[in-house]
Amino acid sequence: MAHYYLVILDSGNNYAVLDAAMLQIGRSSRTHIDTMERYFDTKKHKIILSEQSDDEIYAGTYYPRRFPSSELSIEYLSYYLPSADTNTMILVAGITESATSADSVAAFYRRGYARTFVLPADIYTGCMH
Repeated sequence: MAHYYLVILDSGNNYAVLDAAMLQIGRSSRTHIDTMERYFDTKKHKIILSEQSDDEIYAGTYYPRRFPSSELSIEYLSYYLPSADTNTMILVAGITESATSADSVAAFYRRGYARTFVLPADIYTGCMH
């Protein structure tokens, strides 16, 4: 386990709304978007890796972002906050190793996205296979 800090720009249950926001934020802030080859499957109503993924264990299921990064992505809040509703998605602007770094990233985004907040989280960083 590692103690990290997620910078969250928005949350909700509508992937299309979060995806549109992510694309707009990516363009306006020139921040890279990394979907980790996941997409929202409208039949399953879930964020998943493609059924044809080389990852035999996670193909057709959700695989979370787990390490420090500065990319935008959409994740499930319940992976980072187990008490959260399993359908709540979050627009993540990064994962940092320190609260100070997270606060700096949040301050950058908060100017245009008032809902921005930092979530401390214990994240499993061991082998997922």
